[in-house]
Amino acid sequence: VARGSQCQEAGSLLVKAGMTLVELGEAIVSFHNDYSEKLVAQTGVAKDAYSQRSKDLQAAQAALSKRANDFAVAEADRKEGVASLELVEQAKRSIEQKCIVRQSHGERMAQRQDEVEALEKALRALNGEEILVGTGLLATGAQGQRRAA
Repeated sequence: VARGSQCQEAGSLLVKAGMTLVELGEAIVSFHNDYSEKLVAQTGVAKDAYSQRSKDLQAAQAALSKRANDFAVAEADRKEGVASLELVEQAKRSIEQKCIVRQSHGERMAQRQDEVEALEKALRALNGEEILVGTGLLATGAQGQRRAA
């Protein structure tokens, strides 16, 4: 009889094991379904993130290209400005060399003294004190006398 009870117990254990296997199978199927749903959702999120990053990359590359172009234009403008400035400075130097006479203080004073002396001689000539002869003056001896008109 012991043998029959062992068989009965073994049968009972096999039934329980079968039921446990069914429960485990259902749990695996449930886990697989849940995992698949989450995987699909996360895959969608990852694809959306990838798509957004791709758009961000394209926008950044376009901005970089625009900035590089703006930089090139600004650099060309700067070079043109430097060239124009150099031409203006060159023209200024040329004008200064042609038009501006740089004299020292002593030279200006000597020139003014010569002008004063020439004016004094002209005044003496007008007053009849001296007569212009060639490049020089001759005294007349009529100092301070004027002709009556």
